This record gives sequence, C-alpha cells and structure tokens, in this order.
Amino acid sequence: MDQARGNLGVMVLRLGHVPFNLQGDARTALKQYLEARAIHEKILKEPGDGFYKELDLKRILSFVTSTSAKRCSPLAIRTRRASISRSRQPSASSGPTPRPRM
Repeated sequence: MDQARGNLGVMVLRLGHVPFNLQGDARTALKQYLEARAIHEKILKEPGDGFYKELDLKRILSFVTSTSAKRCSPLAIRTRRASISRSRQPSASSGPTPRPRM
C-alpha cells in the first residue's frame, strides 16, 4: 500500500515537469510538486505497511522540496521561458520550407 502511494507521488512529481518543460508554466508545475509532497507527507504521518523507512521518506520529501524550489524560482522560470521562445523561433539558416509535390 505504501509503495503504491509512493509511486503515485513520484508520478505526480514527474507530471509537474511536463508543463514547466514544455511551456514554462511554473504555476501548474508548482501545484503538481505540492501535491506530490502532500502524498509523501501523508505516507510519513500515516504509514500503512511500513514499506518505507522514516529516513527514506524524509529524503524523498527533501528531494521534492528542492525540485520545486529549483524549478519554480523566478530565475529558473525566466531562463526556461527564454529557452522555449528561442526553440520556437525559426532558424535563419534553415531557409524556406520546400513545398510538397503532388
């Protein structure tokens, strides 16, 4: 039971990476990170089958907290958004796109 809840927390954390990496959407990412943290905190406070040791859960919580702090800082947001906008601009060296022949 604890392992399943822990896996859910990991997947929710990873889901937070998607809006941040693709669109630079830190608000949505932060919501996912906070949800992942809440899942792991609940496992710590209400252990089911004891799959995780207390130290392991504290380490996981520390990782989730540091991930959200690193990715949702103002500098990280500006950097990611700039990177996204650069990647969406057409490159000057590519030239015009050839038209498909019918």
